[in-house]
Amino acid sequence: MREDAGAFLRETDGLFDVVIVDPPALAKQRRHLDAAARLYKDLFLAGLKRIDPAGGFLLCCSCSAAVDRRLFDQIVFSAAKDSGRD
Repeated sequence: MREDAGAFLRETDGLFDVVIVDPPALAKQRRHLDAAARLYKDLFLAGLKRIDPAGGFLLCCSCSAAVDRRLFDQIVFSAAKDSGRD
């Protein structure tokens, strides 16, 4: 499937073995980091909720140059913690 990730993940009640969340650049400049971090976390959290509890994978992507690896990892781990998934 190829759709707007946020809308699809919030509207579907389906469960999947693999969910890929690859949004466009959300932080093109450092001043956009706070808003982008919240959007990424919301998207990744929604993706985690759509993973089959029996097992599955979430592929999280970011092409935002202002989001470094450390911040990206923090966002992903925070979403996982809030979802109750590991």
